[in-house]
Amino acid sequence: MQKKRDRMKTLLAILSFSFVILSCKGDKENKETQKQEETAIEKPFTVEFIMKVKEEDVICLYYKDLSTTFYVEEMSIYKNLQKSETSQSMIFTLPQDFVPNDFRFDLSCQNKNQEIYVEKIIFNFRGETFTIFNADIDKYLKPNDDVVFNLSNRTYTFKESKAGSYDPFLTTTGQFYPLLEKLVGYEAFAPIAK
Repeated sequence: MQKKRDRMKTLLAILSFSFVILSCKGDKENKETQKQEETAIEKPFTVEFIMKVKEEDVICLYYKDLSTTFYVEEMSIYKNLQKSETSQSMIFTLPQDFVPNDFRFDLSCQNKNQEIYVEKIIFNFRGETFTIFNADIDKYLKPNDDVVFNLSNRTYTFKESKAGSYDPFLTTTGQFYPLLEKLVGYEAFAPIAK
């Protein structure tokens, strides 16, 4: 009788151990499958601004690819800015499968009394990122005539053009493109073969 109980205990121990091993193997396979599925579903390109905003306003990100020479309204994203003494995050998500080759940043679309301090801009695509920090922002982005960049406090203010229109924006410099190319690849900049 004792031998029969010992065999039952041994059998139960073996079954329990086998169950644990098979469960762990199943979890590992499920995690690997989930990781493969996440990789297969490519996340779109995002641009995130971390900034302090003096007044309520609207910000706009224009993006383009080889299909157009100029920025067009169909390739723009608008977001509302809230007045805040603390930093806020504004994330622009480009359309799925869109691979950009340039950007234009309209930091103020409505409020001429605006003052913006951009802490950093984070570009993210296919699990890779690069960040432009405020200390280097003027190296990668240049203002048009309607934007004033204050070197002492590193903020942006805005004004009307001499013609009376209000269209302040920042465009990219030549030093920006190598950073972007690391995310999107050279093909985003190469002319389309005919």
